[in-house]
Amino acid sequence: MTSRRAARWRGLIALAFALVLLVAAAPPDTPSPATDPDATPDAFAVAHSALLAPFTARAFHVGPQGQLDDGAVVLTFGATGGGVSAADPKRIAYEERWQPIVRWRRMAGDVRFEFEAVALPLAAPRESVLVSSIQIRAINSGPTPATATLDLTLAYPNERRTFVAFDRSRADSTAAFAMPGVREARAWTDASPLGPRAKWVAELAPGQSQAVRVVLSSYTLDAKVLRRWVRRSHSERVAESRAYWTKQLAPAAQFQLNDPETEAALKAAWVVLLSCRERYGDQVMPIGGPFHYRDVWLRDGARAISALAVSGFTREAMQLAEGLRLLQWPDGAFISQRGQLDGMGQAPWAFAEVALRRGADTSGVQAAAASAIAAWRWCERGRAIGRQVAWNGSMLMPLQDPRDNEM
Repeated sequence: MTSRRAARWRGLIALAFALVLLVAAAPPDTPSPATDPDATPDAFAVAHSALLAPFTARAFHVGPQGQLDDGAVVLTFGATGGGVSAADPKRIAYEERWQPIVRWRRMAGDVRFEFEAVALPLAAPRESVLVSSIQIRAINSGPTPATATLDLTLAYPNERRTFVAFDRSRADSTAAFAMPGVREARAWTDASPLGPRAKWVAELAPGQSQAVRVVLSSYTLDAKVLRRWVRRSHSERVAESRAYWTKQLAPAAQFQLNDPETEAALKAAWVVLLSCRERYGDQVMPIGGPFHYRDVWLRDGARAISALAVSGFTREAMQLAEGLRLLQWPDGAFISQRGQLDGMGQAPWAFAEVALRRGADTSGVQAAAASAIAAWRWCERGRAIGRQVAWNGSMLMPLQDPRDNEM
């Protein structure tokens, strides 16, 4: 080997070694690239947001004070900087206005608290537990040292709630942070936990920042499970969430509207639609919403199926259409709620919406068509009976009171 080639190789090896040292020296939880949440336009009069995922039985509502609520347990953050209580967040914003990486800011004098949160299923593909990773970074923007304090509290409020989890249990009322001696926990933090509370204090020089991490589960878990989950850093969980949702939206129809706000709104809508799915055995069902409306109505499910089908999510739409077939009675009728017969038109319409866009993949179409024919025959039998009644509307849908303001 010539001296010139040897020198070149030595230089490459030195460069590679330097890169390794740079990676090794990087802090374990570097902040994610983020825009200013307070500069994000918001149509809501009160700041709030959601952390959600498909197939999980609960979701987290990020409330006006920056608290996380899953319908059973509320995690609150009492923040002070230099003895001044932090104000409520002005905005609670998604990354790029659609990516479920939620950020908000609270000011306490010269101390700024930057919150970042994501939520992921505990384990894929069939786990229904949702786990949120929250990082809080306190930054002293003042000219003098300041003390930043966070008081974390897991509460089980009994007063009137914004929404209540349908399956809350006694385990929710004994929520605690993972710590020595605690076998089952609802949350974990690298602050100082004590039962349902934890405290974090940081002494900040001017311009200095420090961060603390909190992990919250939608259900009480074995504390060992939570400790395993937090082995991956917050920044790794953020990257995992970003990659997951980018992949989930990859099949979506592409809209180039020269209007970034509208394009982001479409993506945000797809995130919600894809998250409004729950498993029922081996089937997938559409639900009305991530919080207090986690129930199945044929009419709402049909609209969700149509929206997904026209947006390019034909596989997901067909799965939901197959789920609707669980609501068909042996005589052919589609009914999801007592006295509500509008599903008789909505379900076959949803099947057609999907079938029209399946392309070469016709799996599931034949079964959907058979269900639609059975529903049509049920209606025709009712019309045949109506011919014997001397009333102009007797051959329309059977008379019912749906008890839902339709009268």
